[in-house]
Amino acid sequence: MAEDSKTLYERLGGAEGVTSIAGDIVDIHMANPVINSRFKDSKPDELKVLVRDFFAAGSGGPNNYKGKDMLTAHKGMNLNETEMISTIDDVLEGLG
Repeated sequence: MAEDSKTLYERLGGAEGVTSIAGDIVDIHMANPVINSRFKDSKPDELKVLVRDFFAAGSGGPNNYKGKDMLTAHKGMNLNETEMISTIDDVLEGLG
């Protein structure tokens, strides 16, 4: 299959690649002093599954995501600009 006809999910490495990316992103968030307090009550292994399923569903892979939509999940968190930029930087690092 030509690279340009593959889904983003396939280009990210399919199930294995997306699982790795999701794990990396959660680990990076947990280690990030700017935002890690936001995850103090979370269960990292469960969060990794949600992130994996979210990325898979959004990139053309299996749609097994059962979590909240982004607006609902983050409503009332009052993230400041520094936290938001730091979160985006973590995701970009995880994708790198």
